[in-house]
Amino acid sequence: MKAFNTHRKNVVPGKRFQKYVLYAIGEIILVVVGILIALQVNSCAEERANSKEVDQIFEVVVADLKADKRDINIILTEYEKREKYFDRVLAENPVRDSLKNCEGCRKIFTNLKTATLRRKGSNLLKKHSNVPKQKAEMVQQINSFYTTMDSFLPQIKQTITDNILSNVKYMRDNFDWFADFSTHKICNSDCRSYFEGDGSNYKNLIAYLHIFVYENYLPQLKTYKTEATQLIKEIENSKTE
Repeated sequence: MKAFNTHRKNVVPGKRFQKYVLYAIGEIILVVVGILIALQVNSCAEERANSKEVDQIFEVVVADLKADKRDINIILTEYEKREKYFDRVLAENPVRDSLKNCEGCRKIFTNLKTATLRRKGSNLLKKHSNVPKQKAEMVQQINSFYTTMDSFLPQIKQTITDNILSNVKYMRDNFDWFADFSTHKICNSDCRSYFEGDGSNYKNLIAYLHIFVYENYLPQLKTYKTEATQLIKEIENSKTE
């Protein structure tokens, strides 16, 4: 009997210890679960804030694209008006009198505009390293759009600019009448002979410029405008999801 009582006393503390261990484990589990919940809540909050920041950058991208489209429309309209001067100079058998009074034919190289396309939103996206998963596809699409457009538009724009500067420098360095023509819009007989004469290389220079402007640059601007319109729709749709 005495031995039984001794054994019972040894067992009871053991049961209490087990209860303490189970209680401690339960407390640890509760703490861990609490930490995990807090981290999840914090992660969700950060993701919402990050998503909102990306949406704000999307708004900048849309503003860039809309401004680009307005500028492109202005340029397309301007070149449409100027095309008649190209056509008169490049006519197969230009009538001398028709070029004689064609002041616009002499000014093809002046005031030619090219588009300076905006990249503020695109640059902000490139600097934003932590893109939410639900925005990643749209960001990739935007980056792909600008990469494609930047692969040809800047080059053709630079070619046109270089061509214009080269031709203006040629006239500056080779013709005495250039100063009066460029500054005071005075075109004397030698000046008119250059622009109107059948033997002048002016027609060749205009033909070369026409290739870059009307057969390359303007079609590319139209492509940019079309693609930008579609991209704007997709960006705005992604923000409402």
